[in-house]
Amino acid sequence: MSYYNTTNLAGTKLKKEELKALSQNTQVLHVFKLNEDKAVNPFDIQDTLKDDYKFDYPITSIRRSITDLTDLGLLVKTRAKSKGKYGKFNYTWMTAEGYEQIKQKIGG
Repeated sequence: MSYYNTTNLAGTKLKKEELKALSQNTQVLHVFKLNEDKAVNPFDIQDTLKDDYKFDYPITSIRRSITDLTDLGLLVKTRAKSKGKYGKFNYTWMTAEGYEQIKQKIGG
């Protein structure tokens, strides 16, 4: 599910938000593919989208996209954590392809 309709939208407004969420998923996946050999956290994705593409999405929207893409099997959550904003450690994700390539390299 790309858009979580917690505000009970309907009709055209609902369709618009669903399309916007799908577009965000595509943009988030694109950034992951640019970093296919690295595990990155949601704040890394948010920073890249803002700095390089001028898309200023809330971190909750980035996390929703990551969850959707993970559920679709396009991303894999790793056991690694890296520092995000506010000095807190966050889990990292990779593309499924990048994850498999690293597993093959290390013999896993």
